[in-house]
Amino acid sequence: MSPMIPVYQDFGPCPCGEPNCPWGDKIKRKTGHLVGCICLSCRNAENRRTGRKAHERMHTNLGGTGKPPQHEESARPYHVSLDVLEVTVMPESKEGDQVPAGFSTFIESEWWRRAISQANRARPVGSGGVVPAVVIDGRYIVADLQPDERRW
Repeated sequence: MSPMIPVYQDFGPCPCGEPNCPWGDKIKRKTGHLVGCICLSCRNAENRRTGRKAHERMHTNLGGTGKPPQHEESARPYHVSLDVLEVTVMPESKEGDQVPAGFSTFIESEWWRRAISQANRARPVGSGGVVPAVVIDGRYIVADLQPDERRW
């Protein structure tokens, strides 16, 4: 049996020995490092948690059932049905700094707000599974996977 990791220590540096870590007294039970530790293993664990959370949200939004895949390379394709189109997609989740600033500006623009609002209003009443989407130049489709959470 492994020894119990204390929750608090005397105020001081992180037990990992990383010189840039903040000083403190509260220790994470799982790693034994201070809360706010920025050593390589703690940063990697945080990145892994954030990525998994994004993949879980994507899995749910695309209609996935059951437990989401633990690693994106082991993911399976999703079948997406729109009014005039049924496709199988292999999505890639991008969030935060991975999304270009221009895309965020596009999604917040008045043009996008009007286009997605028009697609949303065209949905038949009571059609819970129909997702509003905008096709751009006949080549790209941008769909709002959570239309009921936004009021365009």
